[in-house]
Amino acid sequence: MQRIRFVFLLLLVLFGSLSVVGNPVSAIDFYLTLDTYPVEVLSIDPEAVTGEGYYESGTWVTIDAKQTIISDTVRYEFVEWSTTDNSQADPEDLEDLTGNQALIMMDSDRTITAIYQPHYTFYLTLDTSPVEVLSIDPEAVTGEGYYESGTWVTIDAKQTIISDTVRYEFVEWSTTDNSQADPEDLEDLTGNQALIMMDSDRTITAIYQQIINVDWEFSFSDDTRETLLKISIDDGYFQFSTPEKEYPIKKAEVMMVFWNLFVIRHSDSDLYLNSNGILDHRIDFCFAYAVDSNSGQNYLLRDRIGLE
Repeated sequence: MQRIRFVFLLLLVLFGSLSVVGNPVSAIDFYLTLDTYPVEVLSIDPEAVTGEGYYESGTWVTIDAKQTIISDTVRYEFVEWSTTDNSQADPEDLEDLTGNQALIMMDSDRTITAIYQPHYTFYLTLDTSPVEVLSIDPEAVTGEGYYESGTWVTIDAKQTIISDTVRYEFVEWSTTDNSQADPEDLEDLTGNQALIMMDSDRTITAIYQQIINVDWEFSFSDDTRETLLKISIDDGYFQFSTPEKEYPIKKAEVMMVFWNLFVIRHSDSDLYLNSNGILDHRIDFCFAYAVDSNSGQNYLLRDRIGLE
């Protein structure tokens, strides 16, 4: 009887061991790697793609990619999923999945890449010459801002800017940047508009002509030397003329009046002027000494009763 029990226990142990050996200890796991192209997308947003990790063999895994990733002047838009691994199951967009999701079969270690299209943006700077035009009217030129690369942008400039006795008239657009596409006036654009290709950061300048409208209050002339000085005390402007040249209207650096005596001091890249006189229409008196800043030519003006 004892021998029978021993044999029975031996059989139980034997068959139990075979049962353990015949069953797998654990299922096989594979790793799913998610990349992006360009690779910098993941640096900008580590959560751009989700679903990476270990999965049991035969598992269907849902992966997802954000549609838009933004960094500074670059915007990345999701395009599609791509794989170069040897799995038999390529990524598929299924009807029951939405947006940028895909369903992946984990039948091996897998590497799936989210393809993004970069969209670069550049800044368009609009200036004016003279620069004071923008100070007088900040809306003199419009169209400045960020634009996507390859965009054609319409810019516009007001024809006339007015401030006190000065009027500025638009002449043309100018650019000194390195863009391959210079501004062009197109037939379908009117007035002072221009069409600009944004293929880099760009700086475009609206050129204005300065026109000063002055009511000259006093005028002194030297008929012998053919020199002329006109003064506007109220506005602080003067204009000096010689037989060879009429200098532009200028805002005097110094114009002082004491009773009916005046003093003018001015120096710039065109002209040096030192003048004194009497502001009385009954007394015709003025002395002026001028130098052309470019040529060095000296000029005199002496307007005095009985002495020309």
